[in-house]
Amino acid sequence: MHEPTPESWTLTSRGGMGRYTEQQKLRVVEDYLSGQSGLKTVAKRHDVDISAVRSWVAAYREHGDPS
Repeated sequence: MHEPTPESWTLTSRGGMGRYTEQQKLRVVEDYLSGQSGLKTVAKRHDVDISAVRSWVAAYREHGDPS
């Protein structure tokens, strides 16, 4: 898998750091993008709110994967 993603998707809307680290978010996003599980399953597996997963995936798609 690819590593560092832009810091822009690890910041909250107010510019501060959120509750989850960049590495945690990346693990959740990559889990979802593997296509083996849906949003609800991934959210439960990582003990994260489904809306957070949806938001992180959208931000990752916009900023994170250069390919």
